[in-house]
Amino acid sequence: MGVTIAQDGIGNGPFAPSAKVLVAGVEAAWLSVDVTLAVYGVASVISADVPMIVDGVQRDLGTEAQNNPELPLAVNVGMTDTSGVQAPLALTQLETGFLEECRDHCAANMTALTGRSTAALFQDTYIADAAEFSQRGDQIVKLFFDTKGIPLTKVESPFFRGRPGYTEGQFLKAYRARSMWDEMRDAALADGYVLTLHNGQGYYGPPPASMPTIALTWGRDLIDCEVSHSARRAHDIIVRIDGYDRKAKTPISASYSKSGFGGDSPPDDISSAVRVYPFWGGNTTRTALRAKARARWLDLVQRELTATLDFVPDPPFLKMLCQVGGQFAVQLSGRKPSQNGVYYPREVHLSMKAGESDNPTCTVQIVASNIPPATDEGEQ
Repeated sequence: MGVTIAQDGIGNGPFAPSAKVLVAGVEAAWLSVDVTLAVYGVASVISADVPMIVDGVQRDLGTEAQNNPELPLAVNVGMTDTSGVQAPLALTQLETGFLEECRDHCAANMTALTGRSTAALFQDTYIADAAEFSQRGDQIVKLFFDTKGIPLTKVESPFFRGRPGYTEGQFLKAYRARSMWDEMRDAALADGYVLTLHNGQGYYGPPPASMPTIALTWGRDLIDCEVSHSARRAHDIIVRIDGYDRKAKTPISASYSKSGFGGDSPPDDISSAVRVYPFWGGNTTRTALRAKARARWLDLVQRELTATLDFVPDPPFLKMLCQVGGQFAVQLSGRKPSQNGVYYPREVHLSMKAGESDNPTCTVQIVASNIPPATDEGEQ
């Protein structure tokens, strides 16, 4: 289970949250701060409402953002326990990224800022030439991170991620338009590794032997708790398993959904509402991949639970969030037995409001699944 972070009395203690919004390294007064940490596959979102005029001075953030398309945006958070029971958390960086949009609301003397974390740099860069990537997975990831100037801690991959002999047309037909993040994510699946990028620091390597685990109990720690069974949305699930045919020396893939087998890849008309679960099937045959795809789809449909958990955080939780982002687990209790257990965050949303009389409030919502994140699912 890993380390358990004490959460007794969460939401009941006299906690005083604080935050700092930094635009290009310069602090901006804030009215509200919202950070959504996306755990797998997409960039985190940073939003803040700031006053247009402070002490008679107006900062033209819109012009700054227009002149610098990668204007740095960061949010620091802190918290004290005025009862003195828990150690305070000094202002610590929660997430960093780039400002993308400014909207002025003159009547309210407010500017709404929106940005994404540094993972967006990889999501927004598309590649099409597969032939040059006859390298190990960690070499590909290091190349991409160096291109963007982002530090990376990595472990050498056990396999090469090459597709020699593929033409660009074949590559696009099989894999469609791909971003740098897609390519790195597939390399991670192939190696049985995890790819994370939090607070401007990347990691590519084996999953940690243990991860922080918080204990949350319905009726004690949570403001709201909803647990839903995946069968309610089973038609939205597609399982794709990629593998490698060693005899034919070619990548292979199979997918399965409510409508049956989908061929070598999910159909092109998949709507954004469809959730695709990718897995690695190892060195095998297409027939074996199809069987695995169907079995995994049935397994997910029958047993996945999604929990939406709302609570007031305490200093230890915020400290953990700043350190590991969404890479932690939740031990849920207080529900009926079939819903209790360990959940893995897919998204963590922190919301802080300035309030009145310098008395800010802070809440957290975690959307989590009882299905652990996919790494290596096949034989090597």
